[in-house]
Amino acid sequence: MHTLLRASLVIVVASTFFACKPKPESEPVAEAEPEAEEETVVADTMIEACQVTMTEPESQRWTTYWDASATLPAGPSPSSASSYHWANPDEKALLVKRNAAVPLAILCASNDSPGVYVSLAAFTSGDATIPLASGEYEIVGRVEGELPPGLFQAATIMAGPRRFEAKSGTLDIDNFDMSGVRGSFRIQGTEAGEDGADFTVEGSFDIPCRGGDMENLCEADKTVASE
Repeated sequence: MHTLLRASLVIVVASTFFACKPKPESEPVAEAEPEAEEETVVADTMIEACQVTMTEPESQRWTTYWDASATLPAGPSPSSASSYHWANPDEKALLVKRNAAVPLAILCASNDSPGVYVSLAAFTSGDATIPLASGEYEIVGRVEGELPPGLFQAATIMAGPRRFEAKSGTLDIDNFDMSGVRGSFRIQGTEAGEDGADFTVEGSFDIPCRGGDMENLCEADKTVASE
């Protein structure tokens, strides 16, 4: 009888012990850290080349870059400037032979999303028409026949997936010497396709000559450009 009583007490005490034992605290769940905002990383050798703004049919703005580390343009659509004024006599003769003696061509382009592409070139002008000096020039779009001397032609302008055809515009060159070119532009036209919207794009540029092949007289200070 005593043995049964002790056994019953042991069972009751054991049951009470396990019933009253606190549950282990659950491990705290670490809160997820907020995702960092994506930042545009620009290499140390990249300098600002162009500021481009579209005011219509909608407002957009781009900053494009020029790579100071390369003697040749890098990437599919880099911002750059080229001129046979920066070539030595042998290079000029070769450019003339290739029918590629262009006094000035300017490209403001970015591969960001959305990207931009603005290209201006005076294909048929000579030293007297577009000298190595400041000046104001007319910008045109597509023309029938050969481009008249003294005019800059705008290629199809890209703004993201949209294509625009230039109709008119002005190129102001503030400084054009053996180190590079600086100035601004304003272009008007219409979006490609039927019933295309009117567009206006304007921008400024400050682009060194690159040096190297076909620009051996270039005097751009690359140490300043790469800072």
